[in-house]
Amino acid sequence: MKIHKVIQRSKEWHEIRHAKIGGTSAKGLFADSDTLAIELTSKIVEGYNDDDDDGYTNEAMQRGIDLEPQALLAIEQYSGYKFGEFGWLESDECDLLGLSPDGMTTDLKVACEIKCPSAKKHLEYILANEIPSEYVHQIVHYFTVNQDLQKLLFASYRPEFVSKPIFVKEVLRDSEINVGTKAKPKMISINVAAQIALENGKKLQEKINEIINKLNF
Repeated sequence: MKIHKVIQRSKEWHEIRHAKIGGTSAKGLFADSDTLAIELTSKIVEGYNDDDDDGYTNEAMQRGIDLEPQALLAIEQYSGYKFGEFGWLESDECDLLGLSPDGMTTDLKVACEIKCPSAKKHLEYILANEIPSEYVHQIVHYFTVNQDLQKLLFASYRPEFVSKPIFVKEVLRDSEINVGTKAKPKMISINVAAQIALENGKKLQEKINEIINKLNF
């Protein structure tokens, strides 16, 4: 795994992750369509410019940014792990795949993904006691990019929720997750899902290369 020591949300960070698949777009690795290939190819062809990052941040996003240091400290106290900051991690096997972790141990074996949701969402996560479906592919992506990763702590942090301000769900490579839908569940281990994502990432890279070659004729 390649480690790029850049500051998250800096210009350098935006440049290095341009036309790459990060955690928020990882669901596309499981989609049976050319949509993601076309989107990424168009970005590669045009290259990065400052307009690609408009700097837009809504209230919920800004809340997460502001609370992240506090949340990271809370999960460290909860888990006993010390998490360092990393800029951008890139897969050794497919450089199309990358990740900006919220926190990771220096041996790269344990990571955390932090959310700072609304009160309603925080309570839903606590009651469900599982990785929220909207973040399943993002969690799998950690294991896809980092082959050394053994454990991930998904944390929901809301300091206003006094009775339980932090909810943590621990997952391992052999933990089972649903990569299907609620109506048609498809339960597989995170390790299997990560291997599928990696292979699909390689196929996607080949597809992108094919499209670029067509443009060069």
